[in-house]
Amino acid sequence: PGGLDLAMAIEYRLRKEKIGFPVSINLITANMEVAETYNRMFRSKTRSLLENKGIVVHNDFYAVEYDGSVLRSSDGKELALDEVLWVASSKAHKWPSDTGLRHDDDGFFAVTETLQASSRPNIFAVGDCATLIREPFPKAGVYAVRQAPILFHNIAAFFLGKKMKAFNPQSNLLSLVSAGDRSALAARGAFYFSGRLAWKWKDWIDRRFMKQFNELPEMKRQRSNVLIEEFDSIHFCGGCGSKVSSDTLTEVLQEIMGDEAPLGDAAPIEVPEGKILLQSVDHFRSFLNDSYLQARIAVCHAMSDLYACGGEPLSVMASITLPFSNPEISRNTLTQIMQGILDQLDIEGARLIGGHTSEGEELSIGFTVNGLASRDHLREKRIRRAGLSVILTKGLGIGAIFAADMQNRCKEEWVSSAISSMLKSNHAASEIAADFGVEFCTDVTGFGLAGHLSEMIGCDIGVELLLGEVPLLPGAEEIINGLNILSSLHKSNRRAAKVVDLVQEDDILYDPQTSGGLLMAIEEPRALELTQSLRINGYLQASIIGQSITKKGLHITKV
Repeated sequence: PGGLDLAMAIEYRLRKEKIGFPVSINLITANMEVAETYNRMFRSKTRSLLENKGIVVHNDFYAVEYDGSVLRSSDGKELALDEVLWVASSKAHKWPSDTGLRHDDDGFFAVTETLQASSRPNIFAVGDCATLIREPFPKAGVYAVRQAPILFHNIAAFFLGKKMKAFNPQSNLLSLVSAGDRSALAARGAFYFSGRLAWKWKDWIDRRFMKQFNELPEMKRQRSNVLIEEFDSIHFCGGCGSKVSSDTLTEVLQEIMGDEAPLGDAAPIEVPEGKILLQSVDHFRSFLNDSYLQARIAVCHAMSDLYACGGEPLSVMASITLPFSNPEISRNTLTQIMQGILDQLDIEGARLIGGHTSEGEELSIGFTVNGLASRDHLREKRIRRAGLSVILTKGLGIGAIFAADMQNRCKEEWVSSAISSMLKSNHAASEIAADFGVEFCTDVTGFGLAGHLSEMIGCDIGVELLLGEVPLLPGAEEIINGLNILSSLHKSNRRAAKVVDLVQEDDILYDPQTSGGLLMAIEEPRALELTQSLRINGYLQASIIGQSITKKGLHITKV
């Protein structure tokens, strides 16, 4: 039915678009007839529709190979085709057959009517991965959905020693197949009808199902770490008693770092002659459920202060708070964090020389970073000259995107783009800035663009920001201006920004950034060349967003 639906949908779309050249659509099936498991009237209507739409049917064609131009069957038949869309039935993964559990001839787990593996009653299997021995049924989502309450009851009954329920699959399944032209075919057992009403029925069911993913309910507030409830009867020590146990820490460090694991109580840092030591510290709560990625982002974020000053990273000291948990979970979390730290430090060209670990109610990661710089090549934060172009290397919107994500109102692709942006180190941008002789620079982090631009304002120098040139991450504008979702730091950032003149204001200016981009000021004739170099090196949203002016303060204009 999936292939039938798709073929008629393609025919309808091509006919509607009037593409101007002939297209032949072929519907290929290994069965002896299209929709052979359906009732006689459904099959008859299907044949008539396919014939009227000019869709060529190839029965008894078991496709085994397509080389880009020719489709071949298992018995040697060939079809010359420009494009092939495969619509296949469910197929079992290889690993179930490797478990030693009983499975059917197709490789699916064999289960009893109580949804237990027939060879291991303490294992349950439902949905497409399993086959009911007593009464096999087609692989369809409707069965999996109806297994859910039976599964829930039977798992509880298994542990409580109570009677389990049997899953009795329905004998007939409703099928609704689109026929294009806002028409559809409906069949269940011997029941059949077609036309616009069937299409409206299908459309209503499909839209109701997709609405569950597009219109998510607002999340209820709950405790920041529900795992703590497991330990309610324990009074955790403060002070040094809150440290992660020595054996856990030692095992993780030895496993990941080997002989390079820090050993001393303090780490010596040698400063070469002619260099100065730069230090900065950053620490924040986790906002991802991926400890490895969170650690990498934290490293990128902490390193940005060094890069803004024109320094080269040398070493870091980590400060990690793990959520209260049993030792095995703590060890696993710490392993992911340490691996993330080391992988990112390898990219940055720095090494881990020590740190501190403790336990608390939620995960937080921070770093003290050390870098070296030549005194003559240090970059200043405050701009001292008018007529310089201001460049931003990354798009804005991190704070709003993750505020929306906490409310289950953020699209996956928006979160993915934000994570990619945060994982983009500012190291290369700093080196490019050095090549162009950039003297004034800072990074955009928690205070938002307006806040960090305000910090760049000199004694008699201001900045004119061109609002329309500010790059945004995908989804940022829709979240802030469409969904009206703002970061919790937004209000304080707005109060602190030194905006003295504005034609138009935008909330994105006060959105806090994690591992944001660099703000650079450079002579106007070289600004475009610098921007192009940044984009070539992966900072795809690098943009000229304003200029330094003789009027003090931050001035915002629309264009």
